[in-house]
Amino acid sequence: MYKEIIIIIPCYNNEKGLEKSIASIREKINIDIIIIDDGSKNKLNATRLKQQYKSGKIFYKRHNENKGIAASLNIGLDFAKEKKYKYIARLDAGDICYKNKFKIQHSYLKKNPEVKLLGTWARVIDEKGKYLFNLKHPIKYKKIKK
Repeated sequence: MYKEIIIIIPCYNNEKGLEKSIASIREKINIDIIIIDDGSKNKLNATRLKQQYKSGKIFYKRHNENKGIAASLNIGLDFAKEKKYKYIARLDAGDICYKNKFKIQHSYLKKNPEVKLLGTWARVIDEKGKYLFNLKHPIKYKKIKK
């Protein structure tokens, strides 16, 4: 039996950003999160984060030393596969989600099973929340393939 959705969030020395990211996940569907602490100098307070998140479970893994984002993402992917999640999402610590982002993506993937990967555009803001610019990744296959 598959579980539906898990979000992989790697984090290195950005607990405040991680808290903002988790607080922004306001979904009406059940979504689990796996946080991979990539050897942050101060260990994340996983217990507090788990208590604050109400839309699913939070799992926590920690590297004793910084190994980089790729190693952290691979741990998250291995965990998601081992636990048999059907859909895997990714978020960086500090990213803020639009309301129901994952519900919308989940619905789209269910209606379009031939689609295997989704992305989003982003509004880039600074640490104080000031808007900087829009980041628009390509949306057509030929442009993405480049």
